[in-house]
Amino acid sequence: STLEVLIFLQMALDIKENVALKDYSTMRVGGPARYLTAVSTQEELVEALDFAKKKSLPVFVVGGGSNVVFLDSGYGGLVIACRVKGFKVLRETKKHVFIKVGAGEVWDNVVSRSVEMGLSGIEAMSIVPGLVGAAPIHNIGCYGQEVSETILELTAYDTKKEEGVIFENQDCKFGYRISRFEKEDKGRYVVLDVTFRLGHTWMKPPFYKDVEQYFKEHGVKEYSPNEIRKAVIAIRTYKLPDPNKIANTGSFFRNPVVSMKKFNNIAERVPSLNEAPKGWPQPPRWFLSDGKVKIAAARLVELAGFSSYEDKETGMATWPRQNLVLVNQNARSAADVIVFRNKIVKAVKDMFDIELEDEVEIVQ
Repeated sequence: STLEVLIFLQMALDIKENVALKDYSTMRVGGPARYLTAVSTQEELVEALDFAKKKSLPVFVVGGGSNVVFLDSGYGGLVIACRVKGFKVLRETKKHVFIKVGAGEVWDNVVSRSVEMGLSGIEAMSIVPGLVGAAPIHNIGCYGQEVSETILELTAYDTKKEEGVIFENQDCKFGYRISRFEKEDKGRYVVLDVTFRLGHTWMKPPFYKDVEQYFKEHGVKEYSPNEIRKAVIAIRTYKLPDPNKIANTGSFFRNPVVSMKKFNNIAERVPSLNEAPKGWPQPPRWFLSDGKVKIAAARLVELAGFSSYEDKETGMATWPRQNLVLVNQNARSAADVIVFRNKIVKAVKDMFDIELEDEVEIVQ
């Protein structure tokens, strides 16, 4: 009808059909999305969700694509690329500066700006790939900082109640590399912006061994946010492949947690799990306060025979300096990625009776 045509013309959104999803994942594989659109405001997000609702389509929200792999069959619904921008200093106190940032901002650009302002809180998370919206979802962290320590609140859109909602820090249920947005409420909320509370107080030693080593070698005695950033960039650049240059989605697997009994059984069979490998500051396991044991997945992958491994069959490989990172050397499809993933999972399961869990989201 004419009315429907008019309403359609009023829609600001550009909804495209059959868009290649390999351009929306840093692994650079994946089939087409039936529909895809980018949103930069809550209003546009609502419009996109309405479109999907009318057509009874599933929805998947993507950020920078550094933590997702799309299958070759693509996605049969609407993929929404979150591109909400903004960087605003809200207020300043003696100790803190409060900054509101759009979920579609590049994470490292925000870290860089905060460091230029002389602020501490996120500098050790320099050059972590992805957009700001993903930071609270995964509760990203490295080298002694965790994003949950700096988040005051965030705005999200509740797709169930169809309204915007503000979550204070304690409402987010942050845990180690996890939050309610990745756990019980997965897919329900779309993060729109995050308010950070950053400080004027610098990080203090002791630092992670790699960082200590860098400071020693470079004669650094003042631990300003800028010096921490420089150290982390140097370490990460040495250890990890840049997803802009080499197709990968960062650490593919989580570090598994097992019972003490299970760990002791495994360590009896494979004593090297209880010994520090060459170049490691400690054995590849951590005894947790709840009596369980967290094991370094990287060491399991290595002992299962996949260190610096190049797989001719799939065109996939493990990165020589961090074998949790699966890199796409010349894989032609997502199927190749999955086949390689399965080889590693099976080898680790056969050797240790541990089922590795993906840290990367494989979108069904």
